Order: sequence, then structure tokens, then C-alpha cells
Amino acid sequence: MVTFRLIEENDKYIIYWYFPEGKEECGHGVIIIDKQKEEISTTQLAPGDFSRVVSPDELNEMRNSVNNMRKVEGDPELTEEEWPSAKEEITIAFFADHAVSKILEGYNSGEILGNGMVAWY
Repeated sequence: MVTFRLIEENDKYIIYWYFPEGKEECGHGVIIIDKQKEEISTTQLAPGDFSRVVSPDELNEMRNSVNNMRKVEGDPELTEEEWPSAKEEITIAFFADHAVSKILEGYNSGEILGNGMVAWY
């Protein structure tokens, strides 16, 4: 579970703090939406969060695995638009990425969330 809170909004940025397990007393991480570039990034990992680099090979293995399951179920394979083949590595953060997903869901539907929570277990 992760909680997040809007800290600042101005013409250029929207800044959130996020808290793994909702433990604000342990410190926070920082997620920033750059309105002009239309980009979101985790600029500081929270204490208790962790990240790892995922290679293009590993990302493409996941894509291939999903395609194999789709074939078995009689569904069409994913298109490049639905899930592009990876060409670069990405960094994933366990708690931050869940908060980013929820924040983006609101932002993309025209809502700037003041605070929120995501639980996945």
C-alpha cells in the first residue's frame, strides 16, 4: 500500500509526496508532473522504497509471455501500439510506480488528485 499527497501546484509543475505503507513518519519520496513537457517522474525515492533496472531483453520476454498466453486463449497478439517492443532499459520503483499510476489516472481524466491511496495486496 502507498499513500500520496499533493504538495504544490503551479503553472509548470505538480509536486506530490508519497509514503510507502502510509508511514509518513518515516519520510517521503517525491513525484513530479512537468505540465509543459507532459512527463511524470519520481525524483526522490522514499525511505523503504526500492528500485531496479529492467533490461530490454527482460521487458521483451514479458511481452512475449503475454503474447503466448493470448495465443493459447485464442486472442490476437499485442500490437506495437498496445505494448511496443523494448529498445531501452527502464527503472522501476516498487511503491512509487503504484502511486504514479493512480496520479496519472486522475491527471489523464482531467483531475488533479489532492491525495490518495493504492493497495494491491
